[in-house]
Amino acid sequence: MRRLTADERRLLGMRVRAQLLAEPAACVADAVERMLSMQAQDWFGSLWAVAQRADASAADVEAAQARGEIVRSWPMRGTLHWTRAEDIRWLALLTADRIDRRDAGRMRQLELDDGALARSRSVVEATLADGPASRQTLLDALVAAGQPVHAQRGPHILGHLARHAHVVMVSRTDYALHDVWVTEPRALDGDEALAEVARRYLVSHGPATIHDLAWWTGLTIADARRGVDAVRGELAAFAVDGVEHLHASGLEPAEGVHLIAPFDELVLGYRDREVTLRGEPLDRIVPGSNGMFLPAIVVDGAVSGTWRRTARAAGIEVETDAWVPIPGRREPALRRAVRAYGAAHGATATLV
Repeated sequence: MRRLTADERRLLGMRVRAQLLAEPAACVADAVERMLSMQAQDWFGSLWAVAQRADASAADVEAAQARGEIVRSWPMRGTLHWTRAEDIRWLALLTADRIDRRDAGRMRQLELDDGALARSRSVVEATLADGPASRQTLLDALVAAGQPVHAQRGPHILGHLARHAHVVMVSRTDYALHDVWVTEPRALDGDEALAEVARRYLVSHGPATIHDLAWWTGLTIADARRGVDAVRGELAAFAVDGVEHLHASGLEPAEGVHLIAPFDELVLGYRDREVTLRGEPLDRIVPGSNGMFLPAIVVDGAVSGTWRRTARAAGIEVETDAWVPIPGRREPALRRAVRAYGAAHGATATLV
């Protein structure tokens, strides 16, 4: 692992604070609102990612979803995220057309043209007319209506309906109609939406670059720059190796040891992960480059190893694989992080 410069250490420490890992939000809904959107394809990992940013439990996150405060959907990059309910519509529609163009070839292979998608939407809306229904119920209804769901056809149908704000996920497996479940959606589009996504990304993830924003959202560099230019006066900046990084004014770095979830925003929230990984290759956290990110040990914002949990009758055992020895002075902080993980899951967790 390479030695970080003073500016790089400051950048990582500032991200720890911006991402609520040093000072959690007051509640789950506030945490998700602050983060704007958080990776959520790994269900259990995503519950922990939100919970630790709100000093809450995994059950609290599920309860916030059940109350309609947060939803799970595909607002960006064709990937599941947590989002405040009122934000999902404008955020999803901001990049929906770009994802449609990106996936056009695959949709043709699956014979999902405009007609097939319109028919599928009618089936799904009819099935959800009386209230939420499970993913399997929706897939069964599509098959019964003559719309095959094999070869990933079903997930592509549901993903398309979600990113065009027709449906949202309201539990681990259940869907609901967007316009029924989200009663007060924000109405943003065009330059106003670009400014909003730039402002909230850079406040919650900064210091970050325009290229980080473009990657995170799936926007073009030109659109990301338009959004940033609209809010630049609200932000502060400093350069790392000559590259401008933008962030909230008054943001100070924080220290700490954290056990972050797989796909956590501290890693996935940026295009450039060189500093976060301290020069280590990505496959140390994504073995075999299979797209599956491991949960990570983070020391002062830098990934220093990975960890895994094992459920036992007496509680949870946490085993770490540190790439470099954790300094003795950080051992108490590591044990506190382990205990916090256990508390969020209603169990006693111990470091083994």
